[in-house]
This record gives sequence, structure tokens and C-alpha cells, in this order.
Amino acid sequence: MLNSISHFAFGAGAGTLCPLMAGSIEKFSIGKGITFGMGVWATLYIGALPSLGIMKPPSREVKYILLEEIASHVAWGAGLGWSAKALQGRARGLPCYRSGKPG
Repeated sequence: MLNSISHFAFGAGAGTLCPLMAGSIEKFSIGKGITFGMGVWATLYIGALPSLGIMKPPSREVKYILLEEIASHVAWGAGLGWSAKALQGRARGLPCYRSGKPG
């Protein structure tokens, strides 16, 4: 349970910092979010966590688990990028965005 809480807390913190690192939320996109998500995965899952002995390196992981981890970070990054666009009011045309302005 603590592992899940720390994982999601780290993700929320990283997600908050990402548009700031991009320079502004206006410069952030879904593609940049996916790139950021994969960067987070690679930095932690290939580098830091195996180096610290917290988890085994991806080369020793079962392939379907590895693919699941990659896919989840791609989805997280895409969601981060979409959220940034929605917050800046540029997600017109998506069902959950209601601006009242023509797109």
C-alpha cells in the first residue's frame, strides 16, 4: 500500500513540475507529455531504482510486465499533456471540454 501511495504521489509531483520545466503550460502538448512519461520511466526504472537496489532492471523483468509499465507511463504522459491543454482552454472539441466558444 505504501509503495502505491508513494508511486502516485511521485507521479503527481512530477506531473505538476513538468509544464514548469517546459517553460509554460502553453508550450506543453500530448506529445511532450508522452516524452516526459517515457523519460520518467527510463530515468527511474532503467537508472535510479535498479542502481539503488529497489527493483530489478528491465532486462531481468518479465516482458508483459515491462510492456505494461511502459504503456502505463505513455498513458500517464498523454493524460498529463491532455490535462495541460484542457487547463489552458485549448482542448476544444473533446467531449469533456465545454468552453461555449467556437472551435
